[in-house]
Amino acid sequence: MDRNLKPLVSIIVPIYNAEKYIDRCLESICSQSYSNIEILLMLSVCTDQSLSNCARWQKKDKRIIIVSRKDNSLGDARNFAFGISKGKYIVYVDIDDCIEQDYIDRLVQPLEEDKGITISCCGFDVNGDSERIKGWIPPENGLILSDFDTYLDRIPFGMVWLKMYRRSWVLEHKISMYDGCHEDDALHLCLAATVKSIYFVSYALYHYNVGNENSLMNGARQKREYIPAIKYAFHYLKSQDLYFNNISKICKFTTNILIQILRDMNYDSELLDEIIEFWKEFFPEQALEMQFYKENKNKKEQNIVIFGAGDDGKAAVKKIGPDRIAYIVDNDKEKVGKKIDGIIIAPFGRLLQEHRPTIVLISSSKYFLEIAKHLRVNGITNYMDFVEYIVLGSICEGES
Repeated sequence: MDRNLKPLVSIIVPIYNAEKYIDRCLESICSQSYSNIEILLMLSVCTDQSLSNCARWQKKDKRIIIVSRKDNSLGDARNFAFGISKGKYIVYVDIDDCIEQDYIDRLVQPLEEDKGITISCCGFDVNGDSERIKGWIPPENGLILSDFDTYLDRIPFGMVWLKMYRRSWVLEHKISMYDGCHEDDALHLCLAATVKSIYFVSYALYHYNVGNENSLMNGARQKREYIPAIKYAFHYLKSQDLYFNNISKICKFTTNILIQILRDMNYDSELLDEIIEFWKEFFPEQALEMQFYKENKNKKEQNIVIFGAGDDGKAAVKKIGPDRIAYIVDNDKEKVGKKIDGIIIAPFGRLLQEHRPTIVLISSSKYFLEIAKHLRVNGITNYMDFVEYIVLGSICEGES
């Protein structure tokens, strides 16, 4: 690609009390092999030497633009920067991270060669202040056609960084970031529903740092703000008629993150109640499962019945332990009367005759909705997904 014909790339960098990391980050950006860049430093209200350090770098590199912001929101800073940026392509870099010298070069090339590509995405590694911890690299290199499931499966992380965005495409789809914490998770869902093609670069070109105690995402309050952020994404998806066609995947995605946040918050009971109310609004079955489990914490006194005697059922028995399972139910007549680890497989009618307090664990996540409907039609509402039962068990135990 002729250097003189290279399009402008805007690099957006939010900054908050990051004096310790500024030199390393800006050195990696300013030394990019791809030179036609503008560097937008979105400086929030800092109490350290971040401003003076940025000003020092601006004197060395005229491509740096400092924008002073009173709002500490990452989403607001990035939206504002996007609005004033001039690049054909947009990338986001966090100030406590750094990038490889050819980061921009390798991400921009596929977008220039194929105008049908929406975003390009590379791998990353995760570092502490002194050592490499772990990372992720795309399993394939090249163009992948995408839909909602493919996007979430191929890009399992909701980071705003790690990708290069085609500016015209973002404007066309009216995508903006949530003005608050967890803006990356909200954007992740919006992108999953709209991105049709991704070019993967199977190298760890981005270096993510976990050592910044001043990160805007390190506080407990910020972790609690996931629910309003994800509601923002739901509103966008509904406005684009993309919500209901993807509701099952959306439910699974948000549930997994909420459970992780509960763990991070030491299973805070107030947050648990907030999550139940959120699920009541959008995913009533999830709310029912969580509420049911919360009200029945002593699992040893529960009459547990496994629905499904296939491989998933066998895995459920092994995980829970046969001594805690009353029996297994299956609609397959060939399986009825047999045993799994000494536990009898009964017909569905046996469950209809049950008079004891019982929880039905659906062993198959794949057929969960179909089985749940079958149970409800027959008046059985105290059921839940086996995997969630295991996870929620740790949550409620941690709460008590």
